[in-house]
Amino acid sequence: MSDHSPIFLELGRRYVIRKVRRFRFENTWLREKDCRSVVMHGWNTGVEGNVLGKIEKCGFELMKWGEVLQNSFQSRINEAKRKMRVYRGARDSLSVEEFRKAQDIYNQLLAQQEDFWRQRAKKFWLKGGDMNSKYFHTVASTRNIHNAISRLKATSGSWLTWENGLE
Repeated sequence: MSDHSPIFLELGRRYVIRKVRRFRFENTWLREKDCRSVVMHGWNTGVEGNVLGKIEKCGFELMKWGEVLQNSFQSRINEAKRKMRVYRGARDSLSVEEFRKAQDIYNQLLAQQEDFWRQRAKKFWLKGGDMNSKYFHTVASTRNIHNAISRLKATSGSWLTWENGLE
């Protein structure tokens, strides 16, 4: 007599596997002036009296805000570079002030980018302020590729990939 319950398996249907993104706090968010207001909004609109609900709501709000921020990050860098090109070489006080503002924004964005890749690389290689972000991008991307499952060996001995039934 078996104490196992039967499993009913329906084959033939393909299901779409949706990845659920886990919340991860990005250190670069701390350099953004809007971060505090996003957290306050999430906390104040969370479930009343339920701390876990409030934390979950804050995380959701931060993820939405962070995604918009990340999508606009490169365009913000390009805009700061463009402004610096426009005001470079000008000698009047207004142009010099605008150049300095653009330069400050550009330097802040580079520092944010450094924080981002420091967090991604999971190493402390950046301790001297090294700005070699291409290297750290490669390290983080390589780790991501290395950890991905691209195929599995079935009991029949054949290899299953995402294109032929790995789901």
